[in-house]
Amino acid sequence: MEIYYEEDKYRAPDHLRSTLKNLPMKYTARGVNVRRIDHLALLARSVPENRKFAQQTLGFALREQVMFENGTLELGSWLSPSPVHHQVAYVVDEKGASGRLHHISLWVDNREDVLRAADILAENGIFIEAGPSKHNNSQGFYLYSYEPGGNRVEVYSGSYLVFAPDWEVVTWNEEERGTGVYWGTPLPESFISYGTPDVAADKVSAPKVPVFDPI
Repeated sequence: MEIYYEEDKYRAPDHLRSTLKNLPMKYTARGVNVRRIDHLALLARSVPENRKFAQQTLGFALREQVMFENGTLELGSWLSPSPVHHQVAYVVDEKGASGRLHHISLWVDNREDVLRAADILAENGIFIEAGPSKHNNSQGFYLYSYEPGGNRVEVYSGSYLVFAPDWEVVTWNEEERGTGVYWGTPLPESFISYGTPDVAADKVSAPKVPVFDPI
């Protein structure tokens, strides 16, 4: 039996080699057919502190924000070091915890693939928490489910790329933001309260978080 190690470069077996030499393997189109990781959404006790760290230390650019209470309450920020709309999102943790994951987002090629993913999950008895639907900020097309370890997984496509050097940050307030769902059914309460690891609310430091969508 041939043994492979993590540091070994992947080489597809003969039957999976593509005639396109710049592809690692053929397009198999099996299952949901995820193409890459798109972004991470992280829950934070302080969104401003984490956002400033990403900007000032890691060199991320701020794309969009949710600011309530006349711009004094930063509920969420979406950032990226590349033209991809966002590769990390920081969203306030309503339980007052820190270091929790809201979701990992997996990219598929187009909206139809998100719908196909919904069929595949449903046919296999896998719970769909929200979607398929469309976010307002990012304009991403999505559905949310869970992997066996309990982490939330988003199947995602659409959105837009940012190439403009003079990009102006898009800020949403209470009236403009709504639930964060551009069209489709509202998000469930679990979408705000649940993250991993799951914890009890810190009654002292937990902020008052209105219902909105940490995409």
